[in-house]
Amino acid sequence: MLITSGYNFEGHRIINYLGLCSGECALGTGFLSSFGAGLADLLGTNSSMYEGKLNEARKHALDSLMSDAAALGANAIIAVDVDYTVFSADIVGVTANGTAVIIEKELESRDYSPIHLDIKNFNPDLPIKPSSILITSENGKCYAALSIMDISTNNITAIACDIQLSTILDDTYKLKNIAFYDFNTSEKIKTSVAIPISIPIEKRNLLKSAHVTIIKYCDLDEVISPTINDVVWTPESAPVDNQGNNVSFKVQFMINIKTMSSAREIWNYCTEYDDSNNGILPPELLDTIKSCALKERLYGNMYNECIKQIEQFMK
Repeated sequence: MLITSGYNFEGHRIINYLGLCSGECALGTGFLSSFGAGLADLLGTNSSMYEGKLNEARKHALDSLMSDAAALGANAIIAVDVDYTVFSADIVGVTANGTAVIIEKELESRDYSPIHLDIKNFNPDLPIKPSSILITSENGKCYAALSIMDISTNNITAIACDIQLSTILDDTYKLKNIAFYDFNTSEKIKTSVAIPISIPIEKRNLLKSAHVTIIKYCDLDEVISPTINDVVWTPESAPVDNQGNNVSFKVQFMINIKTMSSAREIWNYCTEYDDSNNGILPPELLDTIKSCALKERLYGNMYNECIKQIEQFMK
């Protein structure tokens, strides 16, 4: 158990204060110790026998203090104070007091790059389609921003949804009734502000995809609660626009990749998508995207060039 006379431990943070704890010890010094102490006082020297008794009493008091703190469920003690008292008849008393706390190690400070998670489902009955989730982190916490495609004339101001995040290890995190709001209106893909989510920050780099079920959304002042009718995205299950026309695979493909931030990210998305859909993407398209991704090592971000070449290929 960690103990300190101070009020914190470097590299740790206190997550709970459990109250005061104490330990006491009363120890007889014995005739020889008293005689040796008197002789040392007469000669002006230290008494090793008396020092040994004091050290033994202090150790017993601190052991008792830690036992008292452990009984409270603590794993550390702060503000420890040790007092000594000499009683009559050659008895020395030692008391140790402190505050029992629970501490945990602070996460190492490191920079995490934002992660774009593709949303693998949509509701064909709705005029809005969540396309991706951006996961960021700050001060040891994870945040999420939702990007949506609005193929109607609606003005979506808020969306409440259930989210299931999947990792590369096939683990899942389920987030219930998460509210996204303040969607920007100047872009084709509207993105909300980032809101905190309960995902361990050390797990964020393992996330690979998201499943979003819209519970309700706000169109100006009207709150709409749709019937849940989610389907997994495939080219055959393309959503429809507000005229009832199918949104083609090419359109949806471009919508998805334009939410990303680099050619490398587009390449990773396309290879995963191609593998999970039995090689649906043309090899020539994959070669074009791969070429842009490889050039980023030499020339920096090739996102714009990659999008330009994809659009030319899609014509």
